[in-house]
Amino acid sequence: MRSRAWRNLLVATFPGSSVRWRDAYGATLVTRGAGIFLPMHGEEAVRIGLMKDRIKGASVPAVAATAGVEGEWVTHAFNSVSATKGALRAQRP
Repeated sequence: MRSRAWRNLLVATFPGSSVRWRDAYGATLVTRGAGIFLPMHGEEAVRIGLMKDRIKGASVPAVAATAGVEGEWVTHAFNSVSATKGALRAQRP
């Protein structure tokens, strides 16, 4: 789900270029592995660098902005689901 959301953000950011889902998915998988070795979210730099090379005319700041938006969306979605579950549990007798 995360790679699909990021791919859609990249397509909206770079409308004239083709952004393949498998490239976004591959970058996301590599990010997970790099997170084991790189401190302080260094894996995000790997993901940004991988996708910048795959998109014609992309710049690092533009790809980084989409990664930041995508990360915030996932965080807010998780928090919303968690809050809803907590509220539903509180209503049970």
